[in-house]
Amino acid sequence: MLFLVWLFGGVVILNGHLTGPMAVSGLVSGLVLLNVLLGFTVTQFAFRTIEPVYGAAPDQVQARAQAIDGAGAAIWDWNARRDEIITGVVVEEALGLLPGELSSKAADWLQHVHQADRERLQLMMLAAKENNAGLIKIDLRMRRTDGSYRWFELEASSLPYAERRTLRCVGLMRDVTAMKRSQERLVHDAVHDNLTGMPNRELFLDRLGVAVTRAKIDADVRPTVMFIDLDKFRSVNSAFGFIVGDSLLLTVARRLASSLGPQDTLARVGGDQFAVLLVNSV
Repeated sequence: MLFLVWLFGGVVILNGHLTGPMAVSGLVSGLVLLNVLLGFTVTQFAFRTIEPVYGAAPDQVQARAQAIDGAGAAIWDWNARRDEIITGVVVEEALGLLPGELSSKAADWLQHVHQADRERLQLMMLAAKENNAGLIKIDLRMRRTDGSYRWFELEASSLPYAERRTLRCVGLMRDVTAMKRSQERLVHDAVHDNLTGMPNRELFLDRLGVAVTRAKIDADVRPTVMFIDLDKFRSVNSAFGFIVGDSLLLTVARRLASSLGPQDTLARVGGDQFAVLLVNSV
């Protein structure tokens, strides 16, 4: 309709029925307005049609995916209507899978996820599907072909569509296995002795508190604590050096541990001091 009005005005001006600078400015302004509206219409059409044609994997989409893969991340694309998940090759390579194995139905894709993480991810996807929008952010473990697991960080959000029946979540996956292992080492080192690898004083006291709480509830649980102090250990370090002293501590720790049950705790609580927690169930 606007195009017809502009066209009519153009004919009037060209025939000389309407003259002056205002007429020419109006003609140019109308042309600019038409171009803006045309661009807006084309953009809207492109966004509304991107979902049906995405499965065709155009060259531009592939190029962007390769750029993301080169940065150490991978595209994660969940089409809820089709119930399909597409994942970049970086994740497939990390898991030892063939190209395309992680571009499948959502149920098949989820089989590669650790069961505990799978249930959490399914709940997030279900919530996003019910609300037809949402954010998925989770650290999950995925199984390699050799049976081991690698950690991945997944963060995806829903794309806006005019058609509310359509839900598609797009985001990135990153391999965070190294970071997770570093965190686990930090947690382990915080409650374990650096030399022997056994629980330290903090972990021993924590387990003792748990045992005492159990004993208050169950009369058959009778925790017992033993304290072991190596006499004249400092003279060993002075006479033979710290290497020999550390070897002696490791030998004592192994021999003590070999005499304990699986529920008992042996901890190094000082330089030459050990504590034993026996949890007996009568």
